[in-house]
Amino acid sequence: MSKLSVVGEGLLSPHNSTNIIEINKQWQKWQKWLESAQSFRYVPNNHEPPYTARKEKGSKGQASYWYGYRKVGGVLRKCYIGRGEDLSITKLEEIAYQLSNPTPKKKVTQIKSFSKLEDVEKLTAEVVSLQSELQRKEELRKEALGKLTA
Repeated sequence: MSKLSVVGEGLLSPHNSTNIIEINKQWQKWQKWLESAQSFRYVPNNHEPPYTARKEKGSKGQASYWYGYRKVGGVLRKCYIGRGEDLSITKLEEIAYQLSNPTPKKKVTQIKSFSKLEDVEKLTAEVVSLQSELQRKEELRKEALGKLTA
């Protein structure tokens, strides 16, 4: 038998306590519990199967983020839930759906080529040339205007 706390039907049932928390009505208690919790089992209100939510440290070790995990067809799926303050019943339900219906990966149809240094240098020289030509034409225009007004 699992020793995970269970969240279902909007209620948190901690595995080590009889104090049930009604998440929407006792938001602060829910948030406080999430601060010390490392994981829990979420049982969706819809037809989706349950999943495990786990807290993980960020890459710099400062913030904690929650992820949902469920094994589907022998493959462990992982989905980002968010920070503790993001863990609403609505968000947990969305994750249940996403774990069952992952976004299909898109195939690469065209590989974008990156400019070579020579191409960049050539374009830079062309821009400088065009700017010089524009400046020369502006000087000629001013000279012609000066003759017309004189």
